[in-house]
Amino acid sequence: MAESIVGPFVEKLADYTIAPLSRQFKYMFCYNRNIQNLRSKVQDLENKRNDVQLSADGAKRNALVIKSEVDSWLKKVDDLKKEADKFFNSTTNSEMQCPYLRCPNLKARYLLSRNATKKITAIDELQVRGVKFGEVGVRAPLQLMPVHGSEALKSRISTKKEIIKALEDTGISIVGICGLPGVGKTTMAQGVMTQVLEDKLFDEVAKVVVSKDVDIIRIQDKLAEMLDFSIDERTNEDARAAQLAKRLTYDNKKRILVILDDVWTDINLGTLGIPSLNRPEGLKIMLTSRDKLVLERMGARNIEVGVLSREEAFAFFQNVAKISNDATGLKDIAEQVAEECKGLPLALEVVGKTLVNREPHVWKDALNQLRHYQHRDEVPISEVHSRLQLSYNYLESDEHRSFLLLCSLFPEDESISIESLVTYARGLELFQYTDTLLATRNRVYTISDTLKSRHLLLSGDRGEDVKLRDVIRDFCLSIASKGEHRYMVKHDIRTEWPERDNHESYGAISLTFRGGILLPSRLQYGKLEFLRVRSFWSQSVINIPEDFFDYMQELRVIDFSGVRIRSLIRLPPGLRTLCLINWLGFKLGH
Repeated sequence: MAESIVGPFVEKLADYTIAPLSRQFKYMFCYNRNIQNLRSKVQDLENKRNDVQLSADGAKRNALVIKSEVDSWLKKVDDLKKEADKFFNSTTNSEMQCPYLRCPNLKARYLLSRNATKKITAIDELQVRGVKFGEVGVRAPLQLMPVHGSEALKSRISTKKEIIKALEDTGISIVGICGLPGVGKTTMAQGVMTQVLEDKLFDEVAKVVVSKDVDIIRIQDKLAEMLDFSIDERTNEDARAAQLAKRLTYDNKKRILVILDDVWTDINLGTLGIPSLNRPEGLKIMLTSRDKLVLERMGARNIEVGVLSREEAFAFFQNVAKISNDATGLKDIAEQVAEECKGLPLALEVVGKTLVNREPHVWKDALNQLRHYQHRDEVPISEVHSRLQLSYNYLESDEHRSFLLLCSLFPEDESISIESLVTYARGLELFQYTDTLLATRNRVYTISDTLKSRHLLLSGDRGEDVKLRDVIRDFCLSIASKGEHRYMVKHDIRTEWPERDNHESYGAISLTFRGGILLPSRLQYGKLEFLRVRSFWSQSVINIPEDFFDYMQELRVIDFSGVRIRSLIRLPPGLRTLCLINWLGFKLGH
Protein backbone atom coordinates (compact mmCIF):
# COMPACT_ATOMS: atom_id res chain seq x y z
CA MET A 1 0.00 0.00 0.00
CA ALA A 2 2.91 2.33 0.78
CA GLU A 3 4.33 1.61 -2.64
CA SER A 4 1.04 2.57 -4.27
CA ILE A 5 1.16 5.90 -2.47
CA VAL A 6 4.89 6.63 -2.75
CA GLY A 7 5.24 5.54 -6.42
CA PRO A 8 3.04 8.24 -8.01
CA PHE A 9 4.50 10.78 -5.61
CA VAL A 10 8.06 9.96 -6.75
CA GLU A 11 7.04 10.10 -10.43
CA LYS A 12 5.41 13.46 -9.91
CA LEU A 13 8.46 14.69 -8.01
CA ALA A 14 10.65 13.60 -10.94
CA ASP A 15 8.45 15.54 -13.34
CA TYR A 16 8.88 18.68 -11.31
CA THR A 17 12.59 18.31 -10.53
CA ILE A 18 14.54 16.04 -12.89
CA ALA A 19 12.94 17.21 -16.17
CA PRO A 20 13.47 20.92 -15.46
CA LEU A 21 17.00 20.26 -14.26
CA SER A 22 17.73 18.28 -17.41
CA ARG A 23 16.44 21.15 -19.52
CA GLN A 24 18.63 23.64 -17.65
CA PHE A 25 21.74 21.46 -18.19
CA LYS A 26 20.88 21.24 -21.91
CA TYR A 27 21.04 25.01 -22.13
CA MET A 28 24.73 24.81 -21.12
CA PHE A 29 25.85 21.68 -22.96
CA CYS A 30 23.84 22.30 -26.19
CA TYR A 31 24.97 25.90 -26.41
CA ASN A 32 26.69 25.70 -29.82
CA ARG A 33 23.83 23.74 -31.38
CA ASN A 34 21.23 26.22 -30.07
CA ILE A 35 23.20 29.21 -31.36
CA GLN A 36 23.64 27.62 -34.79
CA ASN A 37 19.98 26.64 -34.88
CA LEU A 38 19.02 30.23 -34.10
CA ARG A 39 21.23 31.53 -36.93
CA SER A 40 19.56 29.14 -39.34
CA LYS A 41 16.07 30.07 -38.13
CA VAL A 42 16.81 33.78 -38.45
CA GLN A 43 18.00 33.28 -42.04
CA ASP A 44 14.87 31.29 -42.92
CA LEU A 45 12.68 33.98 -41.39
CA GLU A 46 14.54 36.70 -43.29
CA ASN A 47 13.97 34.80 -46.55
CA LYS A 48 10.27 34.53 -45.75
CA ARG A 49 10.16 38.22 -44.87
CA ASN A 50 11.67 39.12 -48.24
CA ASP A 51 9.07 36.99 -50.04
CA VAL A 52 6.22 38.64 -48.15
CA GLN A 53 7.66 42.10 -48.80
CA LEU A 54 7.88 41.36 -52.54
CA SER A 55 4.24 40.24 -52.51
CA ALA A 56 3.28 43.40 -50.60
CA ASP A 57 5.13 45.62 -53.08
CA GLY A 58 3.35 43.90 -55.96
CA ALA A 59 -0.02 44.33 -54.25
CA LYS A 60 0.65 48.06 -53.77
CA ARG A 61 1.48 48.43 -57.46
CA ASN A 62 -1.93 46.89 -58.20
CA ALA A 63 -3.65 49.48 -55.97
CA LEU A 64 -4.36 46.97 -53.18
CA VAL A 65 -4.27 47.80 -49.49
CA ILE A 66 -1.85 45.68 -47.45
CA LYS A 67 -3.57 43.73 -44.68
CA SER A 68 -2.91 45.11 -41.20
CA GLU A 69 -1.79 41.67 -40.00
CA VAL A 70 0.84 41.62 -42.76
CA ASP A 71 2.19 45.06 -41.80
CA SER A 72 2.23 43.97 -38.15
CA TRP A 73 4.04 40.73 -39.05
CA LEU A 74 6.69 42.57 -41.08
CA LYS A 75 7.33 44.95 -38.18
CA LYS A 76 7.65 42.09 -35.69
CA VAL A 77 10.08 40.29 -37.97
CA ASP A 78 12.21 43.43 -38.32
CA ASP A 79 12.20 43.92 -34.55
CA LEU A 80 13.15 40.30 -33.92
CA LYS A 81 15.92 40.51 -36.52
CA LYS A 82 17.40 43.53 -34.72
CA GLU A 83 17.23 41.65 -31.41
CA ALA A 84 18.90 38.63 -33.01
CA ASP A 85 21.73 40.72 -34.46
CA LYS A 86 22.31 42.28 -31.05
CA PHE A 87 22.20 38.82 -29.50
CA PHE A 88 24.81 37.40 -31.90
CA ASN A 89 27.11 40.32 -31.17
CA SER A 90 26.99 39.36 -27.49
CA THR A 91 28.14 35.79 -28.17
CA THR A 92 31.80 36.77 -28.59
CA ASN A 93 34.66 34.80 -27.10
CA SER A 94 35.51 37.60 -24.72
CA GLU A 95 32.10 37.39 -23.12
CA MET A 96 32.28 33.63 -22.97
CA GLN A 97 35.46 33.44 -20.84
CA CYS A 98 35.57 33.31 -17.06
CA PRO A 99 36.98 36.48 -15.53
CA TYR A 100 39.93 34.69 -13.96
CA LEU A 101 40.24 31.30 -15.69
CA ARG A 102 40.76 30.31 -19.35
CA CYS A 103 37.54 28.30 -19.53
CA PRO A 104 34.03 28.84 -20.87
CA ASN A 105 31.80 31.04 -18.75
CA LEU A 106 29.10 28.47 -17.92
CA LYS A 107 26.69 31.05 -16.54
CA ALA A 108 26.93 33.18 -19.68
CA ARG A 109 26.52 30.08 -21.87
CA TYR A 110 23.46 29.04 -19.90
CA LEU A 111 21.78 32.46 -20.19
CA LEU A 112 22.58 32.91 -23.90
CA SER A 113 21.51 29.38 -24.79
CA ARG A 114 18.22 29.77 -22.95
CA ASN A 115 17.65 33.13 -24.67
CA ALA A 116 18.41 31.53 -28.06
CA THR A 117 15.84 28.82 -27.40
CA LYS A 118 13.18 31.40 -26.59
CA LYS A 119 13.95 33.31 -29.75
CA ILE A 120 13.72 30.11 -31.81
CA THR A 121 10.23 29.55 -30.40
CA ALA A 122 9.23 33.11 -31.31
CA ILE A 123 10.64 32.69 -34.83
CA ASP A 124 8.73 29.44 -35.34
CA GLU A 125 5.49 31.21 -34.39
CA LEU A 126 6.20 34.05 -36.86
CA GLN A 127 7.00 31.53 -39.60
CA VAL A 128 3.66 29.79 -39.09
CA ARG A 129 1.78 33.10 -39.22
CA GLY A 130 3.62 34.11 -42.40
CA VAL A 131 2.67 30.88 -44.17
CA LYS A 132 -1.04 31.44 -43.41
CA PHE A 133 -1.26 34.87 -45.07
CA GLY A 134 -2.30 33.76 -48.56
CA GLU A 135 -3.12 37.08 -50.26
CA VAL A 136 -1.26 39.92 -48.57
CA GLY A 137 -3.43 42.70 -50.00
CA VAL A 138 -7.11 43.46 -50.35
CA ARG A 139 -8.93 45.82 -52.66
CA ALA A 140 -9.07 49.33 -51.28
CA PRO A 141 -12.47 50.51 -50.07
CA LEU A 142 -14.24 52.67 -52.59
CA GLN A 143 -12.92 56.20 -52.32
CA LEU A 144 -15.46 58.98 -52.41
CA MET A 145 -14.00 61.30 -55.01
CA PRO A 146 -14.61 65.02 -54.72
CA VAL A 147 -17.33 66.06 -57.10
CA HIS A 148 -17.69 68.98 -59.47
CA GLY A 149 -18.12 72.42 -57.92
CA SER A 150 -21.52 72.82 -59.61
CA GLU A 151 -22.85 70.07 -57.32
CA ALA A 152 -23.35 72.69 -54.62
CA LEU A 153 -25.75 74.68 -56.81
CA LYS A 154 -29.46 74.52 -55.97
CA SER A 155 -30.51 73.01 -59.30
CA ARG A 156 -27.95 70.23 -58.94
CA ILE A 157 -28.95 69.52 -55.34
CA SER A 158 -32.61 69.13 -56.31
CA THR A 159 -31.73 66.88 -59.28
CA LYS A 160 -29.56 64.68 -57.08
CA LYS A 161 -32.37 64.34 -54.55
CA GLU A 162 -34.75 63.35 -57.34
CA ILE A 163 -32.35 60.64 -58.54
CA ILE A 164 -31.83 59.26 -55.03
CA LYS A 165 -35.59 59.22 -54.46
CA ALA A 166 -35.99 57.18 -57.66
CA LEU A 167 -33.31 54.75 -56.46
CA GLU A 168 -35.18 54.29 -53.20
CA ASP A 169 -38.44 53.59 -55.02
CA THR A 170 -39.04 49.82 -54.99
CA GLY A 171 -41.08 50.13 -58.18
CA ILE A 172 -38.13 51.49 -60.19
CA SER A 173 -35.24 49.18 -61.05
CA ILE A 174 -33.40 51.30 -63.67
CA VAL A 175 -32.75 55.02 -63.29
CA GLY A 176 -31.45 57.03 -66.24
CA ILE A 177 -29.52 60.31 -66.15
CA CYS A 178 -29.57 62.13 -69.48
CA GLY A 179 -28.42 65.50 -70.76
CA LEU A 180 -26.22 67.37 -73.20
CA PRO A 181 -22.47 66.69 -73.54
CA GLY A 182 -20.61 68.66 -70.87
CA VAL A 183 -23.71 69.22 -68.73
CA GLY A 184 -22.36 67.10 -65.87
CA LYS A 185 -24.01 63.67 -66.12
CA THR A 186 -20.92 61.78 -64.95
CA THR A 187 -20.37 64.32 -62.19
CA MET A 188 -23.97 63.87 -61.08
CA ALA A 189 -23.58 60.08 -61.08
CA GLN A 190 -20.42 60.45 -58.97
CA GLY A 191 -22.26 62.75 -56.56
CA VAL A 192 -25.13 60.27 -56.24
CA MET A 193 -22.67 57.43 -55.63
CA THR A 194 -20.97 59.43 -52.89
CA GLN A 195 -24.29 60.27 -51.25
CA VAL A 196 -25.75 56.74 -51.25
CA LEU A 197 -22.55 55.33 -49.79
CA GLU A 198 -22.45 57.96 -47.05
CA ASP A 199 -26.12 57.37 -46.26
CA LYS A 200 -25.66 53.58 -46.48
CA LEU A 201 -28.53 53.22 -48.94
CA PHE A 202 -26.54 50.48 -50.69
CA ASP A 203 -24.12 47.90 -49.39
CA GLU A 204 -22.06 47.90 -52.60
CA VAL A 205 -21.68 50.21 -55.59
CA ALA A 206 -20.02 49.21 -58.87
CA LYS A 207 -19.39 51.91 -61.50
CA VAL A 208 -18.02 51.32 -64.99
CA VAL A 209 -17.71 53.49 -68.10
CA VAL A 210 -19.33 51.91 -71.16
CA SER A 211 -18.32 54.47 -73.85
CA LYS A 212 -19.01 54.49 -77.58
CA ASP A 213 -17.01 51.31 -78.23
CA VAL A 214 -18.89 48.72 -76.18
CA ASP A 215 -16.48 46.03 -75.05
CA ILE A 216 -18.35 43.36 -73.07
CA ILE A 217 -15.23 41.70 -71.64
CA ARG A 218 -13.78 44.98 -70.39
CA ILE A 219 -17.08 45.97 -68.75
CA GLN A 220 -17.43 42.57 -67.11
CA ASP A 221 -13.86 42.75 -65.79
CA LYS A 222 -14.42 46.22 -64.34
CA LEU A 223 -17.71 45.19 -62.68
CA ALA A 224 -16.02 42.16 -61.17
CA GLU A 225 -13.16 44.33 -59.90
CA MET A 226 -15.54 46.83 -58.31
CA LEU A 227 -17.48 44.00 -56.67
CA ASP A 228 -14.23 42.42 -55.39
CA PHE A 229 -15.08 39.29 -57.34
CA SER A 230 -12.73 36.95 -59.21
CA ILE A 231 -14.04 36.13 -62.66
CA ASP A 232 -12.70 33.21 -64.69
CA GLU A 233 -10.79 34.84 -67.56
CA ARG A 234 -10.70 31.63 -69.58
CA THR A 235 -14.46 31.50 -70.14
CA ASN A 236 -16.45 33.21 -72.90
CA GLU A 237 -18.75 36.22 -72.52
CA ASP A 238 -21.86 34.17 -71.71
CA ALA A 239 -20.14 32.11 -69.01
CA ARG A 240 -18.63 35.24 -67.49
CA ALA A 241 -22.06 36.91 -67.54
CA ALA A 242 -23.49 33.94 -65.65
CA GLN A 243 -20.78 34.25 -63.00
CA LEU A 244 -21.49 37.96 -62.54
CA ALA A 245 -25.25 37.39 -62.40
CA LYS A 246 -24.72 34.84 -59.65
CA ARG A 247 -22.56 37.31 -57.74
CA LEU A 248 -25.20 40.04 -58.03
CA THR A 249 -28.07 37.81 -56.89
CA TYR A 250 -26.52 35.44 -54.37
CA ASP A 251 -28.00 37.39 -51.46
CA ASN A 252 -31.46 38.84 -52.03
CA LYS A 253 -31.04 41.06 -48.97
CA LYS A 254 -27.89 42.66 -50.34
CA ARG A 255 -28.44 46.18 -51.72
CA ILE A 256 -26.25 46.70 -54.80
CA LEU A 257 -26.12 49.66 -57.17
CA VAL A 258 -24.58 49.15 -60.64
CA ILE A 259 -23.74 52.38 -62.51
CA LEU A 260 -23.13 52.24 -66.27
CA ASP A 261 -21.74 55.60 -67.31
CA ASP A 262 -21.68 57.07 -70.83
CA VAL A 263 -24.03 54.68 -72.62
CA TRP A 264 -24.25 55.45 -76.35
CA THR A 265 -26.47 52.67 -77.64
CA ASP A 266 -28.94 50.04 -76.40
CA ILE A 267 -27.27 47.35 -74.31
CA ASN A 268 -28.71 43.99 -73.34
CA LEU A 269 -27.90 44.04 -69.63
CA GLY A 270 -28.04 40.25 -69.51
CA THR A 271 -25.02 39.98 -71.81
CA LEU A 272 -23.01 41.92 -69.22
CA GLY A 273 -24.14 39.74 -66.33
CA ILE A 274 -26.80 42.08 -64.93
CA PRO A 275 -30.01 40.06 -64.54
CA SER A 276 -32.90 41.32 -66.64
CA LEU A 277 -35.42 38.81 -65.28
CA ASN A 278 -35.94 37.82 -61.64
CA ARG A 279 -33.88 40.82 -60.59
CA PRO A 280 -33.77 41.07 -56.77
CA GLU A 281 -35.38 44.15 -55.28
CA GLY A 282 -32.10 45.33 -53.78
CA LEU A 283 -30.33 45.44 -57.16
CA LYS A 284 -30.59 48.82 -58.88
CA ILE A 285 -29.10 50.03 -62.15
CA MET A 286 -28.24 53.63 -62.95
CA LEU A 287 -27.38 54.70 -66.50
CA THR A 288 -26.04 57.95 -67.93
CA SER A 289 -26.37 58.87 -71.59
CA ARG A 290 -26.55 61.78 -73.99
CA ASP A 291 -29.44 60.01 -75.75
CA LYS A 292 -32.73 60.03 -73.88
CA LEU A 293 -34.27 57.52 -76.30
CA VAL A 294 -31.54 54.96 -75.59
CA LEU A 295 -32.36 55.08 -71.88
CA GLU A 296 -36.09 54.81 -72.56
CA ARG A 297 -35.60 51.74 -74.74
CA MET A 298 -33.58 50.15 -71.93
CA GLY A 299 -36.51 50.66 -69.56
CA ALA A 300 -35.07 53.46 -67.45
CA ARG A 301 -36.96 56.09 -65.51
CA ASN A 302 -35.27 59.17 -66.97
CA ILE A 303 -34.16 62.23 -65.03
CA GLU A 304 -32.59 65.04 -67.01
CA VAL A 305 -29.60 67.08 -65.89
CA GLY A 306 -30.25 70.49 -67.40
CA VAL A 307 -27.97 73.41 -68.12
CA LEU A 308 -27.41 75.92 -65.36
CA SER A 309 -29.58 78.99 -65.11
CA ARG A 310 -27.98 82.31 -66.01
CA GLU A 311 -27.53 83.25 -62.33
CA GLU A 312 -26.12 79.87 -61.32
CA ALA A 313 -23.86 79.75 -64.36
CA PHE A 314 -22.25 83.09 -63.59
CA ALA A 315 -21.90 82.30 -59.88
CA PHE A 316 -20.09 79.10 -60.80
CA PHE A 317 -18.00 80.83 -63.52
CA GLN A 318 -17.09 83.67 -61.18
CA ASN A 319 -15.75 81.19 -58.66
CA VAL A 320 -13.74 79.23 -61.26
CA ALA A 321 -12.31 82.32 -62.96
CA LYS A 322 -11.58 83.98 -59.60
CA ILE A 323 -13.43 87.20 -60.36
CA SER A 324 -14.20 89.38 -57.38
CA ASN A 325 -17.32 91.51 -57.09
CA ASP A 326 -15.07 94.59 -57.00
CA ALA A 327 -13.74 94.00 -60.55
CA THR A 328 -16.51 96.09 -62.10
CA GLY A 329 -15.19 96.43 -65.65
CA LEU A 330 -14.03 92.84 -65.89
CA LYS A 331 -17.18 91.53 -64.26
CA ASP A 332 -19.34 92.90 -67.09
CA ILE A 333 -17.23 91.11 -69.71
CA ALA A 334 -17.13 87.95 -67.58
CA GLU A 335 -20.93 87.86 -67.46
CA GLN A 336 -21.03 87.94 -71.27
CA VAL A 337 -18.36 85.23 -71.55
CA ALA A 338 -20.25 83.05 -69.09
CA GLU A 339 -23.43 83.53 -71.09
CA GLU A 340 -21.66 82.29 -74.22
CA CYS A 341 -20.93 79.02 -72.38
CA LYS A 342 -24.66 78.27 -72.56
CA GLY A 343 -24.96 77.03 -68.98
CA LEU A 344 -22.72 73.99 -69.60
CA PRO A 345 -20.62 73.36 -66.46
CA LEU A 346 -17.71 71.84 -68.40
CA ALA A 347 -17.51 74.83 -70.74
CA LEU A 348 -17.78 77.26 -67.83
CA GLU A 349 -15.06 75.41 -65.96
CA VAL A 350 -12.57 75.11 -68.82
CA VAL A 351 -13.08 78.63 -70.18
CA GLY A 352 -12.97 80.08 -66.67
CA LYS A 353 -9.68 78.36 -65.90
CA THR A 354 -8.27 79.57 -69.22
CA LEU A 355 -8.98 83.21 -68.37
CA VAL A 356 -7.82 83.27 -64.73
CA ASN A 357 -5.64 86.37 -64.11
CA ARG A 358 -5.77 87.41 -67.79
CA GLU A 359 -5.77 91.03 -68.93
CA PRO A 360 -9.07 92.67 -70.01
CA HIS A 361 -8.06 92.63 -73.68
CA VAL A 362 -7.70 88.83 -73.48
CA TRP A 363 -11.22 88.57 -72.05
CA LYS A 364 -12.57 90.75 -74.87
CA ASP A 365 -10.80 88.66 -77.48
CA ALA A 366 -12.16 85.46 -75.89
CA LEU A 367 -15.69 86.86 -75.98
CA ASN A 368 -15.30 87.69 -79.66
CA GLN A 369 -13.93 84.22 -80.43
CA LEU A 370 -16.78 82.48 -78.61
CA ARG A 371 -19.39 84.45 -80.49
CA HIS A 372 -17.83 83.61 -83.84
CA TYR A 373 -17.41 79.92 -83.00
CA GLN A 374 -21.13 79.79 -82.36
CA HIS A 375 -21.89 80.82 -85.96
CA ARG A 376 -19.35 78.35 -87.43
CA ASP A 377 -20.72 75.30 -85.61
CA GLU A 378 -22.62 72.74 -87.64
CA VAL A 379 -23.13 69.70 -85.41
CA PRO A 380 -24.88 69.56 -82.02
CA ILE A 381 -21.87 68.34 -80.05
CA SER A 382 -19.91 71.43 -81.08
CA GLU A 383 -21.95 73.45 -78.56
CA VAL A 384 -19.34 72.40 -76.02
CA HIS A 385 -16.54 71.78 -78.53
CA SER A 386 -16.50 75.43 -79.59
CA ARG A 387 -15.88 76.45 -75.97
CA LEU A 388 -13.11 73.88 -75.66
CA GLN A 389 -11.60 75.26 -78.87
CA LEU A 390 -11.04 78.57 -77.12
CA SER A 391 -9.12 76.94 -74.28
CA TYR A 392 -7.19 74.80 -76.73
CA ASN A 393 -6.17 77.87 -78.77
CA TYR A 394 -5.16 79.76 -75.62
CA LEU A 395 -2.73 77.08 -74.44
CA GLU A 396 0.82 78.34 -74.00
CA SER A 397 2.42 76.54 -76.92
CA ASP A 398 2.14 73.95 -79.67
CA GLU A 399 3.88 71.57 -77.27
CA HIS A 400 0.93 71.80 -74.88
CA ARG A 401 -1.52 71.23 -77.72
CA SER A 402 0.43 68.29 -79.16
CA PHE A 403 0.70 66.68 -75.73
CA LEU A 404 -3.06 67.00 -75.15
CA LEU A 405 -3.75 65.38 -78.53
CA LEU A 406 -1.28 62.61 -77.66
CA CYS A 407 -3.44 61.73 -74.63
CA SER A 408 -6.46 61.20 -76.92
CA LEU A 409 -4.75 58.17 -78.52
CA PHE A 410 -5.61 56.10 -75.45
CA PRO A 411 -9.01 54.39 -74.95
CA GLU A 412 -11.81 56.38 -73.36
CA ASP A 413 -11.66 56.62 -69.56
CA GLU A 414 -8.25 54.92 -69.48
CA SER A 415 -5.89 55.92 -66.70
CA ILE A 416 -2.87 56.99 -68.75
CA SER A 417 0.60 56.21 -67.44
CA ILE A 418 2.83 59.26 -67.29
CA GLU A 419 5.79 57.05 -68.14
CA SER A 420 4.06 55.93 -71.35
CA LEU A 421 3.61 59.58 -72.29
CA VAL A 422 7.27 60.25 -71.50
CA THR A 423 8.32 57.33 -73.72
CA TYR A 424 6.10 58.46 -76.60
CA ALA A 425 7.08 62.13 -76.32
CA ARG A 426 10.76 61.21 -76.32
CA GLY A 427 10.42 59.03 -79.40
CA LEU A 428 8.36 61.62 -81.28
CA GLU A 429 10.69 64.43 -80.20
CA LEU A 430 7.58 66.31 -79.16
CA PHE A 431 9.46 69.00 -77.23
CA GLN A 432 12.34 71.32 -77.94
CA TYR A 433 15.47 71.42 -75.78
CA THR A 434 14.83 67.99 -74.25
CA ASP A 435 17.91 66.06 -75.26
CA THR A 436 17.66 63.48 -72.49
CA LEU A 437 14.97 61.22 -71.09
CA LEU A 438 15.09 63.10 -67.78
CA ALA A 439 14.53 66.45 -69.53
CA THR A 440 11.59 64.94 -71.42
CA ARG A 441 10.11 63.56 -68.22
CA ASN A 442 10.37 66.95 -66.50
CA ARG A 443 8.67 68.60 -69.48
CA VAL A 444 5.86 66.02 -69.48
CA TYR A 445 5.19 66.61 -65.79
CA THR A 446 5.23 70.39 -66.26
CA ILE A 447 2.80 70.34 -69.19
CA SER A 448 0.47 67.82 -67.56
CA ASP A 449 0.32 70.02 -64.44
CA THR A 450 -0.62 73.00 -66.62
CA LEU A 451 -3.34 71.04 -68.42
CA LYS A 452 -4.73 69.78 -65.11
CA SER A 453 -4.83 73.33 -63.76
CA ARG A 454 -6.93 74.24 -66.83
CA HIS A 455 -9.20 71.23 -66.20
CA LEU A 456 -8.29 69.80 -69.61
CA LEU A 457 -6.66 66.81 -67.89
CA LEU A 458 -7.73 64.98 -64.76
CA SER A 459 -5.73 62.93 -62.29
CA GLY A 460 -5.79 59.24 -63.17
CA ASP A 461 -6.73 56.20 -61.10
CA ARG A 462 -3.19 55.28 -60.08
CA GLY A 463 -0.32 57.32 -58.73
CA GLU A 464 0.68 60.04 -61.16
CA ASP A 465 -1.51 58.83 -64.04
CA VAL A 466 -3.68 61.28 -65.96
CA LYS A 467 -7.05 60.94 -67.65
CA LEU A 468 -9.18 62.74 -70.24
CA ARG A 469 -12.87 63.49 -69.84
CA ASP A 470 -14.79 61.80 -72.62
CA VAL A 471 -16.02 65.13 -74.03
CA ILE A 472 -12.50 66.56 -74.13
CA ARG A 473 -11.19 63.37 -75.73
CA ASP A 474 -13.90 63.63 -78.39
CA PHE A 475 -12.86 67.22 -78.98
CA CYS A 476 -9.17 66.29 -79.31
CA LEU A 477 -9.96 63.56 -81.82
CA SER A 478 -12.09 65.99 -83.82
CA ILE A 479 -9.11 68.35 -83.93
CA ALA A 480 -6.74 65.52 -84.90
CA SER A 481 -9.06 64.38 -87.70
CA LYS A 482 -8.75 67.76 -89.43
CA GLY A 483 -5.04 68.33 -89.11
CA GLU A 484 -2.24 67.75 -91.56
CA HIS A 485 -1.35 64.47 -89.84
CA ARG A 486 -4.59 62.75 -89.04
CA TYR A 487 -5.21 60.24 -86.22
CA MET A 488 -6.81 56.83 -86.66
CA VAL A 489 -8.10 55.78 -83.22
CA LYS A 490 -10.27 52.67 -82.79
CA HIS A 491 -10.50 50.57 -79.65
CA ASP A 492 -13.12 47.94 -80.41
CA ILE A 493 -11.80 45.99 -83.40
CA ARG A 494 -12.53 42.30 -83.83
CA THR A 495 -9.53 40.94 -85.74
CA GLU A 496 -9.33 42.70 -89.12
CA TRP A 497 -7.38 45.89 -89.71
CA PRO A 498 -9.91 48.74 -90.07
CA GLU A 499 -10.41 49.82 -93.66
CA ARG A 500 -7.47 48.74 -95.71
CA ASP A 501 -6.97 52.25 -97.00
CA ASN A 502 -3.75 54.00 -97.86
CA HIS A 503 -4.23 57.39 -96.25
CA GLU A 504 -0.87 59.06 -96.61
CA SER A 505 -2.02 61.71 -94.15
CA TYR A 506 -2.23 59.50 -91.07
CA GLY A 507 0.35 60.67 -88.55
CA ALA A 508 -0.71 58.45 -85.64
CA ILE A 509 -2.62 55.16 -85.39
CA SER A 510 -3.83 53.66 -82.10
CA LEU A 511 -5.82 50.41 -82.29
CA THR A 512 -7.07 47.94 -79.69
CA PHE A 513 -8.24 44.52 -80.87
CA ARG A 514 -10.68 42.26 -79.05
CA GLY A 515 -8.91 38.99 -79.89
CA GLY A 516 -6.33 37.80 -82.39
CA ILE A 517 -4.77 40.45 -84.60
CA LEU A 518 -4.53 40.19 -88.38
CA LEU A 519 -2.16 42.71 -89.93
CA PRO A 520 -2.31 43.28 -93.69
CA SER A 521 0.69 43.71 -95.97
CA ARG A 522 2.03 46.79 -97.71
CA LEU A 523 -0.04 49.51 -96.03
CA GLN A 524 1.17 52.80 -97.43
CA TYR A 525 1.26 55.15 -94.46
CA GLY A 526 4.04 57.39 -95.72
CA LYS A 527 3.65 60.05 -92.99
CA LEU A 528 2.93 57.73 -90.06
CA GLU A 529 5.12 58.53 -87.04
CA PHE A 530 3.28 56.71 -84.24
CA LEU A 531 1.79 53.19 -84.20
CA ARG A 532 0.19 51.62 -81.13
CA VAL A 533 -1.45 48.17 -81.41
CA ARG A 534 -2.90 46.51 -78.32
CA SER A 535 -5.32 43.70 -77.48
CA PHE A 536 -7.83 43.23 -74.67
CA TRP A 537 -6.61 39.64 -74.36
CA SER A 538 -3.23 39.07 -72.76
CA GLN A 539 -2.63 35.91 -74.82
CA SER A 540 -3.36 37.47 -78.21
CA VAL A 541 -0.93 36.46 -80.94
CA ILE A 542 0.14 38.88 -83.66
CA ASN A 543 1.81 37.83 -86.90
CA ILE A 544 3.52 40.78 -88.56
CA PRO A 545 3.99 40.43 -92.33
CA GLU A 546 7.61 40.79 -93.36
CA ASP A 547 6.81 43.81 -95.53
CA PHE A 548 4.42 45.44 -93.05
CA PHE A 549 6.69 48.44 -92.36
CA ASP A 550 8.06 48.86 -95.88
CA TYR A 551 5.91 51.92 -96.62
CA MET A 552 6.16 53.44 -93.14
CA GLN A 553 9.60 54.98 -93.35
CA GLU A 554 8.73 57.90 -91.06
CA LEU A 555 7.77 55.73 -88.09
CA ARG A 556 9.35 57.00 -84.88
CA VAL A 557 7.38 55.11 -82.18
CA ILE A 558 6.01 51.54 -82.26
CA ASP A 559 4.15 50.05 -79.29
CA PHE A 560 3.19 46.37 -79.48
CA SER A 561 3.10 45.86 -75.71
CA GLY A 562 0.99 43.08 -74.25
CA VAL A 563 0.77 40.90 -77.36
CA ARG A 564 2.61 37.73 -78.36
CA ILE A 565 4.71 38.33 -81.46
CA ARG A 566 5.46 35.20 -83.46
CA SER A 567 7.20 36.56 -86.53
CA LEU A 568 10.30 38.38 -87.69
CA ILE A 569 10.07 42.16 -87.37
CA ARG A 570 11.87 44.18 -90.02
CA LEU A 571 11.94 47.59 -88.42
CA PRO A 572 11.85 50.94 -90.26
CA PRO A 573 15.21 52.76 -90.34
CA GLY A 574 14.15 55.94 -88.51
CA LEU A 575 12.60 54.20 -85.48
CA ARG A 576 13.51 55.78 -82.14
CA THR A 577 11.23 53.98 -79.67
CA LEU A 578 10.05 50.36 -79.62
CA CYS A 579 7.75 49.35 -76.73
CA LEU A 580 7.41 45.59 -76.17
CA ILE A 581 6.30 45.37 -72.54
CA ASN A 582 4.99 41.90 -71.60
CA TRP A 583 5.82 40.57 -75.07
CA LEU A 584 6.79 36.99 -75.89
CA GLY A 585 8.49 35.28 -78.80
CA PHE A 586 9.76 37.78 -81.36
CA LYS A 587 12.81 38.44 -83.49
CA LEU A 588 14.17 41.71 -84.75
CA GLY A 589 15.32 42.22 -88.31
CA HIS A 590 17.07 45.00 -90.12
